[in-house]
Amino acid sequence: MKKLATSLLLLGAATAAHAQTSAGTVLLGGNVGYSSSKEEYSPSSLGSSSSERTQREFRFSPSVGYFVADNLAVGLIADLQTNKTKQPYTEYDQGVPSTYRFESTGSYKSIGPFVRYYKMIGEKAGFYGQLAGGYRTGRSRSESNAPFFEGSDGKYRGSYANLTPGFVFFPTPKIGLELTSGSIGYYNNKNTQEPTRQRIGQDNKSSGFGAYFGLQNLNIGASIYLGSN
Repeated sequence: MKKLATSLLLLGAATAAHAQTSAGTVLLGGNVGYSSSKEEYSPSSLGSSSSERTQREFRFSPSVGYFVADNLAVGLIADLQTNKTKQPYTEYDQGVPSTYRFESTGSYKSIGPFVRYYKMIGEKAGFYGQLAGGYRTGRSRSESNAPFFEGSDGKYRGSYANLTPGFVFFPTPKIGLELTSGSIGYYNNKNTQEPTRQRIGQDNKSSGFGAYFGLQNLNIGASIYLGSN
């Protein structure tokens, strides 16, 4: 009787530990990121220019999924991103400095489906693989107060697909902390520069496939698992 009771307790603990990846569970996740950098360039000789460039980027990636079977979830993932670059610079003409402002901004968004499969390795941890794809759009703008500079606007659209391996740890039954360090992906993009008074419009197309792994791609996220029970 004691052995039977112990076995039932262990089975119940294992079932509770893996309940977050069982069929009927709702998966709510997201990542938030912000980065800022600053670079300074000093003139090396008279007549050259000095500048200081600052870059800021914000990114938010919400997702929602549903476990259609044990350890298998499907859903939608979106990505919202904005960036801004400022670069005031000084030009020297016969020793006389003139300072100008240059600024570029961009905003991008994407949405598409994903499929994620889990392989648990213990009561609170496991690995997963996520296959995602979708459609991206965006806009960019550059402007300056320098003489003869014309501001330009750009449009961006394209598609993507990527496979991302990850690790998940459950500090509580309903919260999963996720760690990824890159992905294997494909993209197909088109960038359109709108015409100005000084130049015609231009379309640039690009596509590629590659694997991107390493500490520079390290990403930490969190998800909420709302059980069906």
